[in-house]
Amino acid sequence: MSGNTTKVPDWLLERVALGELPLHDMKDARRRLREEPGGEARLETLRESDLEILRTYPADAMVESIRRRVKAVSAEEGFEKAKRRGRLAKGLLVGAPLAVAIAAAVVFVVASPALPPAPMGAGPEVTRVKGLAPHLFVYRKTANATERLDRGAKARARDLLQLSYVAAGAKYGAVLSVDGRGDVTLHFPGSPTSSAALSSHGETPLDHAYELDDAPGFERFFFVTSEQPFDVAAVLEEARALASSRDKVRVAPLDVTVGLRQSSVVLEKVQP
Repeated sequence: MSGNTTKVPDWLLERVALGELPLHDMKDARRRLREEPGGEARLETLRESDLEILRTYPADAMVESIRRRVKAVSAEEGFEKAKRRGRLAKGLLVGAPLAVAIAAAVVFVVASPALPPAPMGAGPEVTRVKGLAPHLFVYRKTANATERLDRGAKARARDLLQLSYVAAGAKYGAVLSVDGRGDVTLHFPGSPTSSAALSSHGETPLDHAYELDDAPGFERFFFVTSEQPFDVAAVLEEARALASSRDKVRVAPLDVTVGLRQSSVVLEKVQP
Protein backbone atom coordinates (compact mmCIF):
# COMPACT_ATOMS: atom_id res chain seq x y z
CA MET A 1 0.00 0.00 0.00
CA SER A 2 1.25 3.46 -0.84
CA GLY A 3 2.27 5.57 2.14
CA ASN A 4 0.51 8.65 0.74
CA THR A 5 -2.99 7.15 0.44
CA THR A 6 -5.53 9.98 0.42
CA LYS A 7 -8.24 9.74 3.04
CA VAL A 8 -11.75 9.19 1.65
CA PRO A 9 -13.66 12.44 2.42
CA ASP A 10 -16.65 12.33 4.73
CA TRP A 11 -19.16 13.25 2.00
CA LEU A 12 -18.02 10.32 -0.12
CA LEU A 13 -18.06 7.97 2.87
CA GLU A 14 -21.68 8.97 3.50
CA ARG A 15 -22.67 8.17 -0.08
CA VAL A 16 -20.94 4.80 0.09
CA ALA A 17 -22.89 3.97 3.27
CA LEU A 18 -26.16 4.93 1.58
CA GLY A 19 -25.37 3.10 -1.68
CA GLU A 20 -25.89 6.29 -3.70
CA LEU A 21 -22.97 6.07 -6.12
CA PRO A 22 -22.89 4.72 -9.67
CA LEU A 23 -21.33 1.27 -9.97
CA HIS A 24 -17.91 2.46 -11.20
CA ASP A 25 -17.68 5.18 -8.54
CA MET A 26 -18.80 2.77 -5.81
CA LYS A 27 -16.11 0.25 -6.72
CA ASP A 28 -13.48 2.98 -6.78
CA ALA A 29 -14.60 4.36 -3.40
CA ARG A 30 -14.55 0.90 -1.81
CA ARG A 31 -11.08 0.28 -3.21
CA ARG A 32 -9.89 3.54 -1.65
CA LEU A 33 -11.44 2.55 1.69
CA ARG A 34 -9.67 -0.81 1.61
CA GLU A 35 -6.35 0.95 0.96
CA GLU A 36 -6.93 3.61 3.62
CA PRO A 37 -5.76 2.50 7.10
CA GLY A 38 -8.92 2.15 9.14
CA GLY A 39 -11.10 3.10 6.18
CA GLU A 40 -13.52 0.20 6.46
CA ALA A 41 -13.77 0.74 10.21
CA ARG A 42 -14.78 4.38 9.48
CA LEU A 43 -17.57 3.11 7.26
CA GLU A 44 -18.85 0.72 9.93
CA THR A 45 -18.68 3.48 12.57
CA LEU A 46 -20.78 5.73 10.35
CA ARG A 47 -23.41 3.02 9.96
CA GLU A 48 -23.44 2.45 13.72
CA SER A 49 -23.95 6.18 14.26
CA ASP A 50 -26.92 6.17 11.89
CA LEU A 51 -28.52 3.27 13.76
CA GLU A 52 -27.87 4.84 17.16
CA ILE A 53 -29.78 7.95 16.08
CA LEU A 54 -32.62 5.74 14.88
CA ARG A 55 -32.70 3.87 18.21
CA THR A 56 -32.88 7.17 20.10
CA TYR A 57 -35.48 8.70 17.80
CA PRO A 58 -37.49 5.82 16.20
CA ALA A 59 -38.58 6.87 12.73
CA ASP A 60 -42.21 5.80 13.00
CA ALA A 61 -42.75 7.63 16.29
CA MET A 62 -40.99 10.80 15.11
CA VAL A 63 -42.93 11.04 11.87
CA GLU A 64 -46.23 10.47 13.66
CA SER A 65 -45.39 13.16 16.24
CA ILE A 66 -44.65 15.67 13.51
CA ARG A 67 -47.82 14.78 11.63
CA ARG A 68 -49.89 15.34 14.78
CA ARG A 69 -48.20 18.69 15.34
CA VAL A 70 -48.79 19.79 11.74
CA LYS A 71 -52.49 18.93 12.08
CA ALA A 72 -52.69 20.81 15.37
CA VAL A 73 -51.07 23.92 13.92
CA SER A 74 -53.35 23.81 10.90
CA ALA A 75 -56.50 23.30 12.98
CA GLU A 76 -55.80 25.85 15.70
CA GLU A 77 -54.10 28.65 13.84
CA GLY A 78 -54.52 27.99 10.14
CA PHE A 79 -51.82 27.62 7.55
CA GLU A 80 -51.41 31.36 6.98
CA LYS A 81 -50.77 32.02 10.66
CA ALA A 82 -48.24 29.19 10.76
CA LYS A 83 -46.45 30.82 7.82
CA ARG A 84 -46.36 34.19 9.61
CA ARG A 85 -44.65 32.50 12.56
CA GLY A 86 -41.73 31.86 10.28
CA ARG A 87 -42.61 28.89 8.01
CA LEU A 88 -44.12 25.61 9.09
CA ALA A 89 -40.89 23.86 10.15
CA LYS A 90 -39.85 26.79 12.32
CA GLY A 91 -43.32 26.89 13.87
CA LEU A 92 -42.96 23.24 14.81
CA LEU A 93 -39.67 23.83 16.57
CA VAL A 94 -40.78 26.99 18.38
CA GLY A 95 -44.23 25.92 19.56
CA ALA A 96 -43.93 22.16 20.01
CA PRO A 97 -43.45 20.31 23.28
CA LEU A 98 -39.89 19.11 23.85
CA ALA A 99 -40.40 15.60 22.46
CA VAL A 100 -41.93 16.91 19.24
CA ALA A 101 -39.24 19.59 18.94
CA ILE A 102 -36.59 16.90 19.09
CA ALA A 103 -38.48 14.91 16.48
CA ALA A 104 -38.62 17.91 14.17
CA ALA A 105 -34.93 18.57 14.73
CA VAL A 106 -34.14 15.02 13.68
CA VAL A 107 -36.18 15.25 10.48
CA PHE A 108 -35.31 18.79 9.43
CA VAL A 109 -31.82 19.26 10.84
CA VAL A 110 -30.04 15.92 11.26
CA ALA A 111 -29.53 15.31 7.56
CA SER A 112 -26.64 13.96 5.57
CA PRO A 113 -23.68 16.34 5.14
CA ALA A 114 -23.82 18.62 2.12
CA LEU A 115 -22.74 16.64 -0.90
CA PRO A 116 -20.95 17.90 -4.00
CA PRO A 117 -22.88 17.64 -7.27
CA ALA A 118 -23.26 14.09 -8.51
CA PRO A 119 -21.05 13.00 -11.43
CA MET A 120 -22.53 13.19 -14.90
CA GLY A 121 -24.74 10.19 -15.56
CA ALA A 122 -25.27 9.48 -11.86
CA GLY A 123 -28.97 10.30 -11.98
CA PRO A 124 -30.87 12.79 -9.81
CA GLU A 125 -29.45 13.76 -6.45
CA VAL A 126 -31.25 12.01 -3.57
CA THR A 127 -31.73 13.75 -0.23
CA ARG A 128 -31.93 11.32 2.69
CA VAL A 129 -32.62 11.94 6.37
CA LYS A 130 -29.79 10.65 8.51
CA GLY A 131 -30.86 7.77 10.76
CA LEU A 132 -33.91 6.71 8.74
CA ALA A 133 -32.27 3.51 7.55
CA PRO A 134 -33.31 -0.15 7.56
CA HIS A 135 -31.84 -1.87 10.60
CA LEU A 136 -31.79 -5.09 12.55
CA PHE A 137 -32.44 -5.86 16.23
CA VAL A 138 -31.17 -8.93 18.11
CA TYR A 139 -32.83 -10.15 21.31
CA ARG A 140 -31.80 -12.90 23.72
CA LYS A 141 -34.69 -14.98 25.04
CA THR A 142 -34.53 -16.68 28.43
CA ALA A 143 -37.09 -18.49 30.54
CA ASN A 144 -37.99 -15.29 32.37
CA ALA A 145 -37.14 -12.35 30.12
CA THR A 146 -36.05 -10.98 26.77
CA GLU A 147 -33.16 -8.53 26.44
CA ARG A 148 -31.93 -6.60 23.45
CA LEU A 149 -28.30 -7.16 22.47
CA ASP A 150 -26.52 -4.15 21.02
CA ARG A 151 -23.32 -4.23 18.97
CA GLY A 152 -20.46 -5.78 20.91
CA ALA A 153 -22.74 -7.49 23.45
CA LYS A 154 -21.51 -10.80 24.84
CA ALA A 155 -23.27 -14.02 23.86
CA ARG A 156 -22.71 -17.73 24.51
CA ALA A 157 -23.29 -21.01 22.76
CA ARG A 158 -26.93 -22.17 23.10
CA ASP A 159 -28.22 -18.62 23.62
CA LEU A 160 -31.63 -18.40 21.96
CA LEU A 161 -31.81 -15.29 19.78
CA GLN A 162 -34.79 -13.60 18.19
CA LEU A 163 -34.06 -11.38 15.19
CA SER A 164 -36.34 -8.57 14.05
CA TYR A 165 -36.04 -5.81 11.49
CA VAL A 166 -37.31 -2.33 10.74
CA ALA A 167 -37.68 -1.89 6.97
CA ALA A 168 -37.74 1.95 7.11
CA GLY A 169 -39.26 2.09 3.65
CA ALA A 170 -37.23 -0.69 2.01
CA LYS A 171 -39.35 -3.14 0.01
CA TYR A 172 -37.24 -6.32 -0.12
CA GLY A 173 -34.64 -7.82 2.15
CA ALA A 174 -32.61 -10.71 3.50
CA VAL A 175 -31.10 -11.51 6.91
CA LEU A 176 -27.97 -13.63 7.22
CA SER A 177 -25.09 -14.21 9.62
CA VAL A 178 -21.39 -15.09 9.60
CA ASP A 179 -19.71 -16.78 12.58
CA GLY A 180 -16.17 -17.23 13.85
CA ARG A 181 -15.72 -20.42 11.84
CA GLY A 182 -16.59 -18.64 8.61
CA ASP A 183 -19.97 -20.35 8.28
CA VAL A 184 -22.74 -18.34 6.62
CA THR A 185 -26.39 -18.86 7.62
CA LEU A 186 -29.46 -17.47 5.86
CA HIS A 187 -32.19 -16.54 8.36
CA PHE A 188 -34.63 -14.77 6.03
CA PRO A 189 -36.10 -15.58 3.57
CA GLY A 190 -36.38 -19.36 3.89
CA SER A 191 -34.75 -19.95 0.50
CA PRO A 192 -31.93 -18.12 -1.36
CA THR A 193 -33.85 -18.21 -4.63
CA SER A 194 -35.12 -14.63 -4.18
CA SER A 195 -35.37 -11.83 -1.65
CA ALA A 196 -38.60 -11.56 0.32
CA ALA A 197 -41.00 -8.65 0.61
CA LEU A 198 -40.55 -6.77 3.89
CA SER A 199 -43.27 -5.68 6.29
CA SER A 200 -43.81 -1.93 6.55
CA HIS A 201 -45.45 -2.11 10.00
CA GLY A 202 -42.59 -1.06 12.27
CA GLU A 203 -40.39 -3.64 13.98
CA THR A 204 -41.08 -7.12 12.58
CA PRO A 205 -39.73 -10.33 14.18
CA LEU A 206 -38.59 -13.23 12.02
CA ASP A 207 -40.72 -16.35 12.19
CA HIS A 208 -38.12 -18.49 13.97
CA ALA A 209 -35.66 -17.95 16.81
CA TYR A 210 -31.99 -18.90 16.32
CA GLU A 211 -29.81 -20.86 18.74
CA LEU A 212 -26.12 -19.97 18.74
CA ASP A 213 -23.71 -22.86 18.23
CA ASP A 214 -20.21 -23.16 19.71
CA ALA A 215 -18.40 -21.33 16.88
CA PRO A 216 -15.75 -19.19 18.61
CA GLY A 217 -15.09 -15.47 18.50
CA PHE A 218 -18.19 -13.73 17.21
CA GLU A 219 -21.48 -13.87 15.32
CA ARG A 220 -22.26 -11.07 12.87
CA PHE A 221 -25.80 -10.54 11.56
CA PHE A 222 -26.46 -8.66 8.30
CA PHE A 223 -29.65 -7.04 7.05
CA VAL A 224 -29.52 -6.38 3.28
CA THR A 225 -32.34 -4.40 1.67
CA SER A 226 -33.41 -2.98 -1.68
CA GLU A 227 -36.26 -1.27 -3.45
CA GLN A 228 -36.36 -4.14 -5.95
CA PRO A 229 -36.10 -7.95 -5.67
CA PHE A 230 -32.45 -9.06 -5.68
CA ASP A 231 -30.32 -12.20 -5.87
CA VAL A 232 -29.96 -13.52 -2.31
CA ALA A 233 -27.64 -16.30 -3.48
CA ALA A 234 -25.19 -13.67 -4.75
CA VAL A 235 -25.30 -11.89 -1.38
CA LEU A 236 -24.53 -15.20 0.37
CA GLU A 237 -21.52 -15.67 -1.91
CA GLU A 238 -20.24 -12.21 -0.94
CA ALA A 239 -20.73 -13.13 2.72
CA ARG A 240 -18.64 -16.28 2.22
CA ALA A 241 -15.94 -14.23 0.53
CA LEU A 242 -15.92 -11.78 3.45
CA ALA A 243 -15.86 -14.65 5.96
CA SER A 244 -12.61 -15.89 4.42
CA SER A 245 -10.84 -12.66 5.40
CA ARG A 246 -10.20 -12.85 9.15
CA ASP A 247 -8.99 -9.26 9.40
CA LYS A 248 -12.10 -7.81 7.71
CA VAL A 249 -15.01 -10.07 8.59
CA ARG A 250 -15.92 -8.22 11.80
CA VAL A 251 -15.97 -4.68 10.37
CA ALA A 252 -15.98 -4.60 6.56
CA PRO A 253 -19.24 -4.31 4.62
CA LEU A 254 -20.42 -6.92 2.18
CA ASP A 255 -19.29 -6.12 -1.35
CA VAL A 256 -22.82 -6.13 -2.73
CA THR A 257 -24.08 -4.48 -5.90
CA VAL A 258 -25.22 -0.89 -6.15
CA GLY A 259 -28.83 -0.45 -5.06
CA LEU A 260 -28.48 -2.72 -2.04
CA ARG A 261 -28.14 -1.27 1.46
CA GLN A 262 -26.86 -3.11 4.49
CA SER A 263 -26.48 -2.89 8.25
CA SER A 264 -25.01 -5.35 10.74
CA VAL A 265 -24.83 -6.29 14.40
CA VAL A 266 -21.77 -8.09 15.82
CA LEU A 267 -22.00 -10.19 19.01
CA GLU A 268 -18.86 -11.28 20.84
CA LYS A 269 -18.88 -14.99 21.71
CA VAL A 270 -17.58 -15.91 25.17
CA GLN A 271 -17.05 -19.27 26.81
CA PRO A 272 -19.95 -20.57 28.96
